Amino acid sequence: MELNLFVYVLLTFCIPYLSYSNFRIKPRKGFSILFISIISTIILLNFSLLTVFGLSFWDNFADKK
Repeated sequence: MELNLFVYVLLTFCIPYLSYSNFRIKPRKGFSILFISIISTIILLNFSLLTVFGLSFWDNFADKK
């Protein structure tokens, strides 16, 4: 696995943590929005559309539990 792919995968797994911390800890909104927008941009640029839909579905499903 190349380093840049590892970084993208690591950032992808940060999305559930950021959503959890956003709802439970209530940090400053601007800080969370900045990181979520950076991660979302990387995902949109480097992954397929099917992966983006899968991640968004999984994130929404995980939040409902």
